[in-house]
Amino acid sequence: MIQDLGARGRLEAAFAREERRGLMQAAAARSAATAVIVVWLAAMNPERGLSYAWVLGAACFFLVTGLAQFWLYWRELAPAWVSYAFILVDATALAAVLLLPNPFATASLPLPLPLRYASFMYFFVLLMQAAFSFRPRLLVWTGLSVAAAWTLGFLWIATRPETLLDPPGNAGRASMLSVYLDPNYASVLKYQNEIVVFLLVSAGLALLVRRSRSLVAERAEAERARGNLARYFSPKVVDTLAERDEPLGRVRRQAVGVLFADLVGFTTMAEGMTPEEVLTLLRDFHGRMEEVVFRHNGCLEKFIGDALLATFGVPDTGPRDATDTLVRTIRECMPQRSRRLWRALG
Repeated sequence: MIQDLGARGRLEAAFAREERRGLMQAAAARSAATAVIVVWLAAMNPERGLSYAWVLGAACFFLVTGLAQFWLYWRELAPAWVSYAFILVDATALAAVLLLPNPFATASLPLPLPLRYASFMYFFVLLMQAAFSFRPRLLVWTGLSVAAAWTLGFLWIATRPETLLDPPGNAGRASMLSVYLDPNYASVLKYQNEIVVFLLVSAGLALLVRRSRSLVAERAEAERARGNLARYFSPKVVDTLAERDEPLGRVRRQAVGVLFADLVGFTTMAEGMTPEEVLTLLRDFHGRMEEVVFRHNGCLEKFIGDALLATFGVPDTGPRDATDTLVRTIRECMPQRSRRLWRALG
């Protein structure tokens, strides 16, 4: 249980690191795109004066917030709630920029007119930025923040006395057409479609991210279990066990081959060696024995100093687990002189 909690904690820490990196990349990409837009506005906008400064200032605001987010994520100074606060600020500011009139513009336009533009699509950039975080809650929060900001802007325009809303269904065709063509007309249906679609997309992306996190967690758990098996079983046996729902099967009794092996005279030998030489010798011996045992589909149970315990025929029995496989293992681990003696003895 403690091991599982440790693995889960490491996985959550890995997710947290990737969330921070994703937000940092999204903030960098957004800042670069905003910088391009600021340069484009500065070069192409025909107006000058305070109206021109208002447009550039609004664009620079998003550049500053993007750079601030990048710096906080890069320095690892941002707590978890900061990303939620930035999304709320960006959604509110973007709604204000898109709907509020430029106070320094030379020609004033009717307030409902910006609602007819396709400017709502810019909110999907915020949704894209939130998706980089790989955090489902942030995606849901983005959908709610944009819906709230756009709703407040729409209500502010819709409640103005000069604003015309959708005519009743029984109105005549000419009456409906005159309302639709009026510059003070605000479409409630268009607003509803924008909000519903945005909320559905944000919820769908949140579910997709949640499913992706679950798949990553399951994959990490499977690889961890596979790694634990690989410490004791040969790669071939690990592949076989990984394909089973119950790797070792039910409790049963079966015949297996058991190998105990150690270094002859190890204690006397180690007394004349340095600690580094002893460790080098044991690592070489353990590595050689592990390779040979796994080559013959054996299971390495444990190392005990200079000794080891290995079994053959686990989890599935073979035709010659206790004889042929064990004999070949001993032969491969014996020096050349002992092999000749082994052959001489038959």
